[in-house]
Amino acid sequence: MFEDRERPDKENHDIDKMNQKLMKQLRPADEKVGKPENERTNKLNETTKTLMEKRRKLWSEGKYKRVEYAELNKTIKKMITEDLRKHQQEVEKILKRNRGLNCLILQQGKLIISFKRQKEI
Repeated sequence: MFEDRERPDKENHDIDKMNQKLMKQLRPADEKVGKPENERTNKLNETTKTLMEKRRKLWSEGKYKRVEYAELNKTIKKMITEDLRKHQQEVEKILKRNRGLNCLILQQGKLIISFKRQKEI
């Protein structure tokens, strides 16, 4: 690849072609050596997300009934608090079991902790 730079033809000086050649060589090395991306944990389950999507569609259409929208909104709020509580309990359980934040991050991927760990007595 790099020996092509010494030849003065226009074809070899095309930046896009050189970039493609370079990327072909770098991708396999990146797959072997590169760090895998962490999976982001989902705090909300799929049913909550589908209800939120349904609520967005009702609002965007403008044809929503106030009672139906209010009931859906109330249900979504309850499900969100329940999902967040389950997620928080899972985080606390992992912290107590492993006694460290590093193990938690390794087990769950990227995670933002919104509470401070309580000191054990």
